[in-house]
Amino acid sequence: MTGDAAEISGSDRVRSFEPPPAGFDPVTASADALSRHGLPRRPEPESEPYLAERWATVFGRPLSIVAAELASDPLMFRAPEDAQPNYSVDGWAGVGRAIVRLGISDPGIGGGPVPAGAYLVPATFVSAQWEVPQLMGDPANPDNYLWIWVGLDGFPESDEDAAAAPGQILRAGVMSVPGQSEFQWAAWTEWYTPQLGGVPATVTNFPVQSGDTVGVVICVTQPRSATVFLANLSQQHGTSVVVPAPAGAPWLRSAGTTVEWIVEGGDPSVSLPFSPVTFQECVAGTSGEVIHLQPDALVTNMFEVEALESGPDVTRTSVTSPTTAVVEWVGAAAD
Repeated sequence: MTGDAAEISGSDRVRSFEPPPAGFDPVTASADALSRHGLPRRPEPESEPYLAERWATVFGRPLSIVAAELASDPLMFRAPEDAQPNYSVDGWAGVGRAIVRLGISDPGIGGGPVPAGAYLVPATFVSAQWEVPQLMGDPANPDNYLWIWVGLDGFPESDEDAAAAPGQILRAGVMSVPGQSEFQWAAWTEWYTPQLGGVPATVTNFPVQSGDTVGVVICVTQPRSATVFLANLSQQHGTSVVVPAPAGAPWLRSAGTTVEWIVEGGDPSVSLPFSPVTFQECVAGTSGEVIHLQPDALVTNMFEVEALESGPDVTRTSVTSPTTAVVEWVGAAAD
């Protein structure tokens, strides 16, 4: 990895970057300086016009970049077991895209033949921004959790990939935290496998609340290491962290076979209605190739669980443009 990542006390895995000095301007900073502070590289306007425009929109405004303070015993670990992220499309609402290689006929999510719009280069980054929703559930209910995130490698691409990198996912976003009188929100990230688990880390000094617009960028910088950039655009706050692959899986590498933009529920027996979540500026790809939601968006929705069987959908996901997806709650009122 390029850049100097400084380990934060209390986290033995995920690490923070050195914050930039006073007066630092990402627009005029060198590529080395951006890397040193964990900031996304500056795209070339001529060859990457969409990415360059998005980068300029985020970093052309006042943004206070600070060192992340991390919790190795994150809020996620204190969620009830049945309210953990379930690593299953059963509890997901949102959109995925299959990223396939030459010779592979099963793109992962959804299975079947290679979609006409599938890309042949594995993804190395994914990003989006969204407004943090209002929650209409009981904040005193300890099962009322919601995760909103972008991710890479939600499903294995093939049997060979499943054997080499079983069910890994690299993701980052925000999560709701039940309280006595109101919900709180926290930023989090993890590189996870069902067999080995993961070390989810929360960024304890990332301010976020309902109504804020947040942006997340995940960049795979080495096969076993990624940089996550988190920005609260409403509060002009940003930070970056290094996320390594699980230490117990030395064979694990980022495969870039799928990308996701997801709202995820906790306990499926608990209704937690939320205001619509609009993923905007959804983009993934490599340094020279841009991938959006369309064509061949893979849409998924949360559903009720009735007597251990799938019930009706409680969300509705709509792809409204190549870069925008809306997730709406259409289920019952809060429990």
